[in-house]
Amino acid sequence: MKRILFIALFATVLSDIFVHLFNYFYHLPQGVLAPLGRWVAGFPQGNFYLENIFNEPTLPYETQLGALIHAFIALTFSFFYIILLRSVFGFDHDVRDGLIYGLALMFFPLIFEMPAMGLGYFGMNIANHKLILARLVGDHLFFGLGLGLGLELFNCLFDKKKL
Repeated sequence: MKRILFIALFATVLSDIFVHLFNYFYHLPQGVLAPLGRWVAGFPQGNFYLENIFNEPTLPYETQLGALIHAFIALTFSFFYIILLRSVFGFDHDVRDGLIYGLALMFFPLIFEMPAMGLGYFGMNIANHKLILARLVGDHLFFGLGLGLGLELFNCLFDKKKL
């Protein structure tokens, strides 16, 4: 469990740094967690599909809820990277596997999350969708890189059998 927590944190921090820098250099809004929290907050009322997440009223604590969901997703994907990929597919978990896994993960937001938020498949309903797609690809590449590097770093720091 320590391994999963470590690589989830490492990968999330690495990808979040990329997203913040990308948003800064391309003058995009920094708040990417609020829409996620706003979307998930509507689930108990049965609001899974929205016309446009940005036209929905803001909610108190939507950013904090988005951050919790973001962390939960990172933990879940890290768990599958460590446990499922090794036991089912026999992956050795190197950096290349992390990058491939990270790229594969981006299909969830592209074909499920964005359309459910009313942003269209692949974010086509967003005015600057090419920038958003570039950010999404980079975000998932850096998350995958963080998984691979984080696991190698964990093994070097804590798993003396691997040295």
